[in-house]
Amino acid sequence: MSKTTESALEETALTWFENLGYTVKFGPDIAFDDFKPENTGRHVNLEN
Repeated sequence: MSKTTESALEETALTWFENLGYTVKFGPDIAFDDFKPENTGRHVNLEN
């Protein structure tokens, strides 16, 4: 039996979102505490 790692699950989920037309961005690039944040809090931003 093979183990599923968190990183493998994350990559699979991100691929699913990309296939649905979503844009995947690197977390620190959209961090709410950055100079020009795309995220204004600790919520998930889904835009299609």
